[in-house]
Amino acid sequence: MGLKFIVKLVVDQQISKVDAMKAFLAFPIDVAFLSMSFGAAVLAGLGKPGGRTISATGVLVFAVACITVAIITTMFCKRSDRAFDLDKTWPVVGWGFLSYAMSFLAAAGSLQAGSIS
Repeated sequence: MGLKFIVKLVVDQQISKVDAMKAFLAFPIDVAFLSMSFGAAVLAGLGKPGGRTISATGVLVFAVACITVAIITTMFCKRSDRAFDLDKTWPVVGWGFLSYAMSFLAAAGSLQAGSIS
């Protein structure tokens, strides 16, 4: 993820402080969507012969939760970006903290998707 962030920021462009900050504020969106991939990989591994089974309801709940987290994280990121454009420091910090917290909690939770019954 860190490599993707750096490559996206520096390849074929001049880096400005504003661009770097905007990329930093948008990074949780990438983490939230990566969480879906982690969870899907964990759940796919459960379907192998000899593996645990998971109910269709569990998979549906997981999918809806991932989509909801991605939407809320995107909303928080956009609010922090708007606050950054308006030079409002504390809202940038607050919305940024919420977006990072939500996306990293989602990543940690998705790695535990195998415990869904």
